[in-house]
Amino acid sequence: MKILVVTRSFPPVANTGVFRPLRLVRGLVQAGHEVKVLTVDEPGSLRSDPTLLDFIPAGVTVVRIPSGGTLRRKLVRLSGGRLVELYKLYQRLLKFKKNVTAPALPYPLFSGESNAWMIPMIAAGKELAGDCDLIYATVPHWEPLVVVNEISEACGVPFVIDYRDLWTTNPLSPASEEERALEEAILRQASQIITVSESCAQDYRDAFPFLSDKLTVIKNGYDQEMTPSPRVVEGPLRLIYTGELYGGRTVSPVIEALRLLPQADVRFDIYGVVNRQNRQDLSRAPSNVRRHGFVPRNVALEKLAEADISVISTLPGDKTALPQKMYDTIALGKQVLYLGDADAEIVSFLDEFGLLNSCPAGPEKLAVLLCGFISKKKQGKLTPVLSEQLNEYETASQTQEFLAVFEKALTS
Repeated sequence: MKILVVTRSFPPVANTGVFRPLRLVRGLVQAGHEVKVLTVDEPGSLRSDPTLLDFIPAGVTVVRIPSGGTLRRKLVRLSGGRLVELYKLYQRLLKFKKNVTAPALPYPLFSGESNAWMIPMIAAGKELAGDCDLIYATVPHWEPLVVVNEISEACGVPFVIDYRDLWTTNPLSPASEEERALEEAILRQASQIITVSESCAQDYRDAFPFLSDKLTVIKNGYDQEMTPSPRVVEGPLRLIYTGELYGGRTVSPVIEALRLLPQADVRFDIYGVVNRQNRQDLSRAPSNVRRHGFVPRNVALEKLAEADISVISTLPGDKTALPQKMYDTIALGKQVLYLGDADAEIVSFLDEFGLLNSCPAGPEKLAVLLCGFISKKKQGKLTPVLSEQLNEYETASQTQEFLAVFEKALTS
C-alpha cells in the first residue's frame, strides 16, 4: 500500500503531536508499506528537537512546505487572486451542507499570512498523492482537514482523518457555525474517522450521527525503540512533570503540598515550556522544586525513566484527553499523580494499570500522600509496574489497527 501522511507536526518539531504520525510512519514502513509525508516547515516558531530526525525510517519521502519567510510574503502579495480561488474552495466544501449560506469572506479558512502555507501544501499534495492508494491526515489543527479534502477531490484518492484533539466539539473553544459547517462537509467526504479516546469518539457521534458506521478508536501509545528502560535511582523521592504547562494546566497543588514538607526527602523537576501564570507560581516555590525549561525528548524520557512519580495535569473541562506523556509513563511503569477532573477518561485508563493516584482535596492531604510515597521508596516498594497489557499500545501492534481502518477506507 502507498500512503500519503499529511500532518502539521513532524520531526524536527518537538511538540507531542509529532509522535502519533512518527510512530505510524515507522510501523507502516516496518510492515512493508510505502510512505510519503507532507508537512509544514516552521523554523523559529516551534520547539525543535533534531534528535527525532533519526527515527524517520530511511526511504520515507518528506516534503516540507515553508510557513513563512520569502515564500509567505510572496503568497500574501498574490493573495487577491488566491483568495478568490480559496473562497470557491470553501463554497464547494459547504455544498454538502443544506441551507447553509457561505459567509461574505472565507472565514475561518484564511486570515492572511498565518495559514498561507495551505496554498502550496494543497498543490504539493496533489502531486504526491497521484500514485498513492490512501491519504491519512492527523489533526490537532483544522488546516490539514481542508488540505486533504482538496487533495482527495482533485486526485480521487480516499482519505482517513485521525483526531488527536477535538475541533468544533471542543468545549474549551466554542466553534462558529461556519467552522461547524466546514467540518461536517469534510467529515462527509472522509472514508473513515479515527479518534484517540472513547469519549472523543462519543462526542463526534453525538455531533455528527452519520459518522457512527465509520468511526474507530485507536488510542495513543509508545515505541519500544524510542523508550529507555525504567530504573530506580537512590536518594530522595523524585517527582517529575514533562510537557507544557498552559491554559488551566497547573502543578500548583503539588507545590502547595511541598511547602508543608520543608524537610522532606523529595524533589520535583519540571521539564517543558511554562506559561506566565505557572512561572509566577514556580517563582515562589520551595527550593526542592526546579524548573528546567524545554529539553529534547530523549532527555525528558531519560529523566522520566529515573523518576518515581510522574505528575500529569489536564485542562479543566477536557474529559477526553489521554496525553502522550501518560503513555510514556505507563510504558515505564511509573506511578502517576493526576491533577484534573475526576470523571475524565484518563482516570479509568490509568486505574487499569494500577498506577493512578488522584490528587486529594487540599494541600494537607496531598502532603500526607507524598509522605506515603517517601516511606514506600525508603522501603524499596516504589518500583516500576510493567503490564503485559502494554503490548497493545506498542507501535507494531497499533500499526495493524491502523491498517485495518485503511482497508475499510479502500473498500467503502
